Amino acid sequence: MAAAEPWRAPGGSAAGRPRVVGPQSAANVDEDDFVTMDAAVEGGGAADGAAAPLLLEELEEAPPVACLESTGEAYVEEDAAGAPQGDVGGGDGGEAAAAATGAGSARRGPTWGHNRVTRVVREFTGTQGPRIRMAGARGRASWTPLAVWRKFVPLAVLRLITDETNRYADQVARSPRHAFVRAGRPWPPVFIRRWEELRVPELKAFLGLCYCFGALEVPAARHYWRTNAWMFQFPHIRAIMSRQRFEDIRRCLHFFNNEDGDFRDRDPFYKVRPLLDSLFHASKKNYQPGQNLAVDEQMQTCNNRTCPEGFHPPRKKTNGIKIWSICESGTGYMVSFRIVRRKRQKIHDVVLSMVGDLECLNHRLHMDNLFSTPSLFEELLCLQQYACGTWRSNYYMPVDLKPKNNKRLPKGEFIWLMTASGLLGVAWHDSKVCNFLSNFHGPDTGYVMGRERGRSERKRVEAPQVAVDYNAYMGAVDEMDSLRARYTTARPCMRWYVSLFYWWLDVAAIQSLVLYRYVRKECTHLQFIAELVNELLLEHAGEEALQIPQKRKRRRMGAPPSPARPYRNTHWPLKTDKRRNCHYCYHKHQKKQSQVSVKCEGCDRYLHINCFKPFHEEQAARHRRVAPS
Repeated sequence: MAAAEPWRAPGGSAAGRPRVVGPQSAANVDEDDFVTMDAAVEGGGAADGAAAPLLLEELEEAPPVACLESTGEAYVEEDAAGAPQGDVGGGDGGEAAAAATGAGSARRGPTWGHNRVTRVVREFTGTQGPRIRMAGARGRASWTPLAVWRKFVPLAVLRLITDETNRYADQVARSPRHAFVRAGRPWPPVFIRRWEELRVPELKAFLGLCYCFGALEVPAARHYWRTNAWMFQFPHIRAIMSRQRFEDIRRCLHFFNNEDGDFRDRDPFYKVRPLLDSLFHASKKNYQPGQNLAVDEQMQTCNNRTCPEGFHPPRKKTNGIKIWSICESGTGYMVSFRIVRRKRQKIHDVVLSMVGDLECLNHRLHMDNLFSTPSLFEELLCLQQYACGTWRSNYYMPVDLKPKNNKRLPKGEFIWLMTASGLLGVAWHDSKVCNFLSNFHGPDTGYVMGRERGRSERKRVEAPQVAVDYNAYMGAVDEMDSLRARYTTARPCMRWYVSLFYWWLDVAAIQSLVLYRYVRKECTHLQFIAELVNELLLEHAGEEALQIPQKRKRRRMGAPPSPARPYRNTHWPLKTDKRRNCHYCYHKHQKKQSQVSVKCEGCDRYLHINCFKPFHEEQAARHRRVAPS
């Protein structure tokens, strides 16, 4: 059999490009089946051994064959035990295939080839939108930013924070002097000795100020209470809460009982576990995401090296706590998340765990090359979830798709290979060779907007459909990060669990914003934060502290003279040496040129003697209409 080449599309010569023959309609195939079609070389007549399309059951019974005779290699993803099996090659193509995927071998895995496998992609089973109801006309009339926010931060969580914060202040007051406290310093600390019991309305005011400080960004929180500089004048903040009380609450903020040590060995994030669990369950309960989702990582800044699972690479900008998450494309709504643990955790298992949180089937997950592996995509296919993403060359990629072997691939063209289970691998030459992996795409083409080097205009560029979808839907987690960073509540702190508290506070506001926009589509992020802050502060501060001073009405320019300057006894004709156009005739008769040397002494207007009376009568009538009653 003649040597075959991977299918190259679009462009390239017609000779040697396979084409699909014997198509079979998807309507005649059951949804659980795959359809495979043999290819024939165009211009060379019928292919040797051309056969009718085979169903999946027939493919499983057929003996495996070598699909890549051009390199003489067969590609095996994993062995039966799940251990990675690299590229197997050398010698004749048939011998390599027999050694790698022989009929009696237990180390048999998916084989990459040129046959196009068409899979019936099922429709998404869910309905996108909020799943909460509130009292009022049609169930939505009473939706306010605070009411939606309370769906993610319920009253039980607020009471837990107040109870644990008060308990922590009492524990510190009863504890002996710590070893790290320098001699001569008072114990208990001053802020503990003056501590007053924290209640829910005051906690809501504290959270409202945290959101307010995110919108009104200054270098440090203490500047909001400064009085010695005009640029730091915030009288309403000083009226709501003193700086001393705000700092005391922030120092004592706690979410877990330190005396309960049962969870310390099992959960490194036990200090914030109640907040994380509450946000996780509320995110699943209150909103049904759409079809397209994205899997990526977030980073919450935390420079404290005592964090149990912190990441501190050489690049200081990335120091912090890493969070893997699934977000909805288009809105940035976070559907599920996991905090990264450096040990005893595999990316493959974490992604499957997060996908298991999805309640609907046939989502389309988009991910980058950190997550994309053939084994993961096949398992997602078994869970009835679709996935696509970029692909690393050392993640079980066939040799013919690796970038180092496609340096001569013309720009704008791509080659592809598929497995019998429907996995598609693509190498596309954009600005450089990019690799994609998908379990629901075919080798179809679409269009992306590209720009040539040295030119500012953008134009449509032909690209594989998997790349088009990846560019359109991959930025969901980046959108969440953008919303979170825009008006973040985060402040530099020495306690890692407070950093996660700020992350929890930001995400709760963003989740609420996504739901609230179903009622008010024109509501901006800043408007939502402003209304939420006003409602959080209202119960604690009262309406008087939140009232906005009324602006004085400015007098309109060109208004008629006040009643203190009446028209009588001040307007007399006066002879001058100058000549000007009559003010009344000029404006009354379409700017007619008629110059006079007489003017009104009170109005300083040049007028004909016959124009004195009509002009002043009009001025007096206008004055009576606009004068206050």
